Amino acid sequence: MLEKHCIVCGGLIKNRRNKKFCSYECAGLYRQNYAICPICGKKFKKSPSDISTHTCGSAECKKAFRSSRTPPERILPAHEKIKTNPNTGHFETHHGAVEWHLMSPEGKEYRFKNLVLWIEKNEDLLPMSTRTGKKVSNRTFFREMQRLKSDNEKYTHSRDDYHGWRVIKDFGKEDGTDDD
Repeated sequence: MLEKHCIVCGGLIKNRRNKKFCSYECAGLYRQNYAICPICGKKFKKSPSDISTHTCGSAECKKAFRSSRTPPERILPAHEKIKTNPNTGHFETHHGAVEWHLMSPEGKEYRFKNLVLWIEKNEDLLPMSTRTGKKVSNRTFFREMQRLKSDNEKYTHSRDDYHGWRVIKDFGKEDGTDDD
């Protein structure tokens, strides 16, 4: 009788039904998927469904692959274009800007489109904190106005104002009046 040897490890095949491998381990190793590292040329295990692994995993190969994918001379001009684009830059036409209607503690109404820009232009109008005695930060005022607007839209009204500043709900009217 002819002896058969495993094509992976060269061991003797004892089971007659298996024609190529001596064990399940060798069969699994044979069916492994491999890829070639584009940087160093080493063979490494990689599943066909793995879309995030591109190199063999060594630190040098990872670093070389990252630098080859996004050269620094292309990143800086892209950031400058983003800043000057009317949809993504620091403008009233920013894609995330929404309409605002605020009332100050003195009763003066303000209508504008971008709250971040309005806060930067009108920092002198920001309220004084009763706890610290200083003006509240731009970020804090922005966050509190967003909370008030959210409460206003959900009709929860857990708070009506922030240091006297209120968000007016326009109910979809151009002039801000409600027909009751």
